[in-house]
Amino acid sequence: MGFTAASGSIYPSVILPLYFASIAWTLHYDTIYAHQDKQDDLIAGVKSTALLLGNNTKLWLRAFNIGMISHLLTVGLVVDQTWPYYLGLTTVAYHLYRQVETVDLNNPQSCWQTFRSNRLTGLILLSSILIGNLFK
Repeated sequence: MGFTAASGSIYPSVILPLYFASIAWTLHYDTIYAHQDKQDDLIAGVKSTALLLGNNTKLWLRAFNIGMISHLLTVGLVVDQTWPYYLGLTTVAYHLYRQVETVDLNNPQSCWQTFRSNRLTGLILLSSILIGNLFK
């Protein structure tokens, strides 16, 4: 929505991949967050992604991350981004990879720390967009 407001035009080739990348990232961090209290969800009958994905969660987290990065790559190509954007995207991809590899989905503290580290994901992504635009 911000891109559309700033440009004054609707570009589906930009806004749709951004939208899907946002969904993928939300599924990533929200699923990790949901693993903190999956036992409570089970008792309360809440249908969370943690319960839905169960033992396959890390596989799904990887799929969400691939979806996010591929959609952000698409946006970068469409808007003719510069090399700092792609360097930042590579850093984000590695950060998300490390999250999946190191999180203990049965340890609420590990889930919380991993969930919180997504602030860094957003900061890296924002920085790469801004710096990439400076190189245009």
